[in-house]
Amino acid sequence: MNQIFTVLVLFLLLGLLLFSFPKDLGDAPPQAISRLTGYKAWHPKVIGYTFQMSDAMTFLAFLTTGVASYLSLKWTEKLPLNKSYASYLIKNGVKVSTFAFNRMIAYYIAATFIAVTAYMLLDVGKLWSATGIVHNIFEIAVMVTLHFGGKIKSHAVFAWIGVYVLITFSLNMWLKWPQDAAWFKVQGVLFYLGYISLPQYSFYRQSFPRHPLPRHNYFPRQYIPRYFYFPGNKNVGELCWGNFFFGT
Repeated sequence: MNQIFTVLVLFLLLGLLLFSFPKDLGDAPPQAISRLTGYKAWHPKVIGYTFQMSDAMTFLAFLTTGVASYLSLKWTEKLPLNKSYASYLIKNGVKVSTFAFNRMIAYYIAATFIAVTAYMLLDVGKLWSATGIVHNIFEIAVMVTLHFGGKIKSHAVFAWIGVYVLITFSLNMWLKWPQDAAWFKVQGVLFYLGYISLPQYSFYRQSFPRHPLPRHNYFPRQYIPRYFYFPGNKNVGELCWGNFFFGT
């Protein structure tokens, strides 16, 4: 739990830094107005700005995250029956299936789709922050799943997530522009810093060719398992072999 404690301390320090800002920010630019709701958004109005390009990019994000959400939820619905798709996280010789981790990533992608959809309709602001917090909850869940080696083992995690939701949403409602936008941005950036404190794991995948290997002086004519190692803190595929020689 030391890594989680470190992240929480950083969270508190950055929150105190936010409160140290001067309360009178008269030089802050006026907020833009959401085109749909009429509420104030978390960004200034840009004179002469046309929304066609940004709307197109947002709509592309909406389509891609929507398709990715459907596929990821479908592909992680059940444990793989084919060993070719089985993978594990390994630390200190302990091997844990990545099923729960993959499922959590699928939920995270779905939450991203919801946040993108809300942004497309509402624009970023206090109203949108509810979906942004849901997105961050699943980001926390991904980090915690990695922290516990592939699956959440402590029920206290859910209590900590509840505290996070209460503090973040309350400050979003209480703070004024631009502190509210800065607060939400800062607490979101903390999650990226949190990944630095996570333990390192090796990724292991074992699969078997569907056809006998050709006769070779160094390999007998039989099914030879292929191993894929992706050690933490090293280049992905540095110790990968088998797929390069034997193909799929």
